[in-house]
Amino acid sequence: MQRRRPDRPEEQGQPRRPPDPTYLAHRDVARARDLGLQQDPEALQLMMDRLQLPEDPTIAELLQVLIQDAALVHQFCPNPFRSTAPMPGSFPRSGILLGHEQFTHSPVFIDGRQVAEGVVAVGAPGSGKTTELLSMVAQLARAKVSVLILDLKRDFRTLAALLPDLIHVFPTERFPVSVAEVAEGISPRSWASLLTGAAAHAWGLFEASQSYLLRCLNALYRDRSIYSNGSWWPSIQDIRNTVIKPPFRVKRNEEQYRDRLVLRLDMLCTVLPAMARRWRGLPVESPRYKAPITVLELDGLDAGLQAFLVDVIILRTVHRQLARGHRGGLDKVLVIDEATRVFDAQRERQERHLNTVVTGLQQCRELGIGMLLAAQEPGRLSRTVMGCTGTKLAMAAADGNDAGALGRILGLDREQARYIHHLERGQAVVRMLRGHTDPFLMRVPNLPFDKNAATDDYLERTMAGVWRDLDGMQRPSGVTALPSPGEPKQSRAEQGQKTAPPAEPQRHGAPSPADGSPCTAGAEPDLPNPDAPHISALPEDRRRLLIDVATHLWSWSSHREKRLGLSSRQVDSFRKWLERHGYIRCHRASTGRRGGVPVLMEPTDKGWAEVGLTKPKGLGKGGHVHQFWQHTIADHYRSRGGEATLEGRVGDKQVDVLAVLDGRTIAIEVQLSDAHSEENLRRDLEPDLLDELVVACDRGSVVKRVQRLAAELPAELSRRVHICPLGHFLSSKED
Repeated sequence: MQRRRPDRPEEQGQPRRPPDPTYLAHRDVARARDLGLQQDPEALQLMMDRLQLPEDPTIAELLQVLIQDAALVHQFCPNPFRSTAPMPGSFPRSGILLGHEQFTHSPVFIDGRQVAEGVVAVGAPGSGKTTELLSMVAQLARAKVSVLILDLKRDFRTLAALLPDLIHVFPTERFPVSVAEVAEGISPRSWASLLTGAAAHAWGLFEASQSYLLRCLNALYRDRSIYSNGSWWPSIQDIRNTVIKPPFRVKRNEEQYRDRLVLRLDMLCTVLPAMARRWRGLPVESPRYKAPITVLELDGLDAGLQAFLVDVIILRTVHRQLARGHRGGLDKVLVIDEATRVFDAQRERQERHLNTVVTGLQQCRELGIGMLLAAQEPGRLSRTVMGCTGTKLAMAAADGNDAGALGRILGLDREQARYIHHLERGQAVVRMLRGHTDPFLMRVPNLPFDKNAATDDYLERTMAGVWRDLDGMQRPSGVTALPSPGEPKQSRAEQGQKTAPPAEPQRHGAPSPADGSPCTAGAEPDLPNPDAPHISALPEDRRRLLIDVATHLWSWSSHREKRLGLSSRQVDSFRKWLERHGYIRCHRASTGRRGGVPVLMEPTDKGWAEVGLTKPKGLGKGGHVHQFWQHTIADHYRSRGGEATLEGRVGDKQVDVLAVLDGRTIAIEVQLSDAHSEENLRRDLEPDLLDELVVACDRGSVVKRVQRLAAELPAELSRRVHICPLGHFLSSKED
């Protein structure tokens, strides 16, 4: 390994050259001028002693002139930034005030275009970075520019005391964004990819872990019908459950990827339980959000969690602007304090390619998104992020390494970089991308911000209404949480123990006769009022199907597809989902002949409660399949111009369906098993009041059994018995 070549004289074994006394005297003159000590005799004597030539009248006279003549002080001063000081008129006359030039005291303004190009302030703690950002944020809010602040130290809540009508503050435990909710204008597939990219950048995931998370998100979005315009967004808890038990086969080598993701998601669910349960959030990233200033506090979180949430906000903001098609002027400003926690140079060097977050930052200027960043350690700040900012402020450095890094970032020469050590609190070396491009010295505004003015009690009083709206976006207390695809199913007994949501106001009406869903008098289901407010735990498309099942109990799938505008595959998928989550029960109605078997859907108590209805009375006897055949047979005779009654009476006997067609009285018995078949035959034929008895059977074995029994009857009774499969009555319901 090659040794570094010594550059300094003392490293080469040579004695160090003493500093030039004239240079030291000139430096002292500049300090005296800057501090207003031109007439101070002690300062004059100190500088005379520095020369070590007090008997030389020429130098003493020159020193006196330098101290008292401002023009000569400016000419001979060793301050390296005097020669690059801007001339009057170098800056706009209005805009956002950065500060005042050190020597001429002229105001330094930047316009909206320069704000959109980005501003970064770097310096040691207490150097004035936060004060500078607070001043800029207050000016932007008064200029009606939307500002979103990602506060990692709870410094910006002080604006709530100064501008209470212009600000919304959300503490860490009330983080208002649902990370899996797709922002307006972004496709769900794009957001799933962006979200996994943010997790990879913040948590240091490799391609395999990132791919595993993307597969889980796709499965969860597909299960919630997000790709089919569904609106029930998954929460962090749902993502965690899916990662633990995904709906696909996990290979042995993928278990380590799952464990790493679960560890991070568990931390989010533990530290931010309210956000982990939230399925909707506030659109704080929108330039049209109702508060000009929005502060999202992220203190008390692990650096990885902070980076993840910040990345999510940046991606939502950038891609929302892309979807809006906004180009040009300043439209939104993002403020990030302690930016090194998010944009770490070491992490950037470890990544094999530019991540989605840094790529989004590179688009901010074009989209009208200004970035105001602050950092303490310039050496740790990502070089790509520094390259995305047009205005850079270097404040007092903590050590020589930081001073050297600041010198490289601002392109300072050796003397200018050394001067950074002498910067006072409130002073900054500024370099801009346009306008006056040479580095110059500036004094930032010294505003009286009291960081203790906005306490927790003060925020609870002033932000109560905003926080109440946010709490309303969590899953309602009476609504059952939706299990994820990999979550174990609950028994019906467990589902029945959960509290149902409040019922909707009801209105009454009958289904359309064209839908093939006959209902007898007194058995018409109530229809839910679509205008009534309702908080549902169901995705909208699944709830529509559930409402259709509750209001058209005997419809076939083809009729449901036409009414809801869905394909047969979608209806089948939604049916399975509703059954898996305990909203319906499915039955197969055997027809007794070859061909497809109708699948019947029956709402459970949980399903009836979800749509705000109660199960109608008088639907028939027996189970749901038996009732379906009763209604189907009655509809068969009605469609041929006859009359049909469920549970009609023949003398003192009761039959499943009593029909009158062409003056003939017909009794129909639905025979779904061998039980009571002989009893039904003799009971119905004995009164001798029927012209025909139809026995509809669901399978061939029952048909043969009834035929044997009918053959044993007397001939005059046997002639009135007609045996057929139940599928014979389906012609009236076929398309």
